[in-house]
Amino acid sequence: MKLLILHNIATSYYKNIVFNALSKKYKDFKVVHLGEIQSNRDWKIDLSYLKYDYQVMFKGNIDNVSKIKILFKVIKTLRMENYDLIYLGGYSEFAYWIALIYAKMKRKKIIIEMDSNKYNLGKKRFYKEFVKKIFVKLCDYGITYGSLSKDYLISLGIKENNIVIKPNVTDNDFWYKESENLKNKREEIIKKNRFKKYNFIYVGRFSKEKNLFFLLDCFSKIKNKTKDKLWGLILVGGGPLEEDLKKHVIKEKIVDVFFITFKQKNELPEYYAISDVLILPSLSETWGIVVNESMASGLVPMISNRCGASDLIDEGNGYLFDPEDENDLSNKMLNIIEDSLKLNLMKKNNKTKIKSFTSGFAADKIIELINKIEKEEKDK
Repeated sequence: MKLLILHNIATSYYKNIVFNALSKKYKDFKVVHLGEIQSNRDWKIDLSYLKYDYQVMFKGNIDNVSKIKILFKVIKTLRMENYDLIYLGGYSEFAYWIALIYAKMKRKKIIIEMDSNKYNLGKKRFYKEFVKKIFVKLCDYGITYGSLSKDYLISLGIKENNIVIKPNVTDNDFWYKESENLKNKREEIIKKNRFKKYNFIYVGRFSKEKNLFFLLDCFSKIKNKTKDKLWGLILVGGGPLEEDLKKHVIKEKIVDVFFITFKQKNELPEYYAISDVLILPSLSETWGIVVNESMASGLVPMISNRCGASDLIDEGNGYLFDPEDENDLSNKMLNIIEDSLKLNLMKKNNKTKIKSFTSGFAADKIIELINKIEKEEKDK
């Protein structure tokens, strides 16, 4: 069956490595990217590593393109492509709605990729749910990141046996090799930047849903309780709350907190190399690809139970916590500080755990769903 994938931006690295892997296993597909970038992403435009058959509808920022232009370009593209299945990268783009309506008119099977879960609904919950349910019920099959997202997709109207879980993945080899090379320079990097000997690290946007004031207060609590001088907290990123977070640190006299500006992919391994535990305290998070990156880099993940990547965590390799319970996170951070043997054992377990979460494995899950659909069509 010929597969057409409609995806928002061509600079989505973590989706692209899956498409690269898919191209090695399944030849009859094409990816149509709506644009190169979007306004909420700071990624550089580099498409040199794309190895699959693809097309970019519009150069530059897709958010700057009028809906009329998108309408005509999507219809023209779909009319030119002789496909059996259409794979939509979500529901929120105007182009996805056009493609959905067109595919239904042509009686084509539709796969929707949905990465949201019940914690990502936001303030306009009723409105968004109503719109999502309309869209999802018109789709035939679903691909989703993890168990939280699967449960949510079922609630929107996709049958459970028509859903395949395709975990979010990264380039494990890159993070492992880069961090291992830099670990030999750990003491040098720490001394140069005046970091602490051991470090908790957060990587991501400084925005409300990331729950960073909560993280700072938990860190302050354990520092005051233990009078520890060896552990620091590194916050890598940027966003609307950056200045407020810095003021909070000063006001509350929270020591050993380091703010690092947004870093591109090739710059991050240095910070993973001098860190020990990744903390992701999000109130809502579709997945949290930094969890994969950190595990491949040899860190212990300590993440909110509302993150999709919670599927990666078990008792032997990390911690889950309630992002609204300061005692829960503080106690688990304290356990890490006080038990270096357990910390090192968890680091080793992570290297084994993350090995199976590869782009090839994610591509296999897409093929699994295609094969299921093909079989069902033949059995009719």
